[in-house]
Amino acid sequence: MRNSVFVVLIMLFVFYPRSDAMAQDYVTVGGDIACITRTHIEEWKKYLIEKDYVVMESLLKDNLCFTLEGGYPVYLESSTSGGLVEIRPLRVRHTLWTNIEAIKKK
Repeated sequence: MRNSVFVVLIMLFVFYPRSDAMAQDYVTVGGDIACITRTHIEEWKKYLIEKDYVVMESLLKDNLCFTLEGGYPVYLESSTSGGLVEIRPLRVRHTLWTNIEAIKKK
């Protein structure tokens, strides 16, 4: 019994996809906005609808939101029904929030 459990654990370790490989399945598209928290990306969307460009500019100036560059591999950490996704760039601890259109499968 112990041997079979050990074999299963070894097989899981060897054949389970590594997270770096999974991260490379998604890359940023570029040109879209990402923010450091979900609250900030929701604010961005609200002000975009209201066309309050002054507040949107302040989010950019305060480095709470920024424009994504394309081609960076990311992990897809979570998503919402509203089309927002939480992503984490490869080999980085912190996450960002953006729209689902800002990432694509490789």
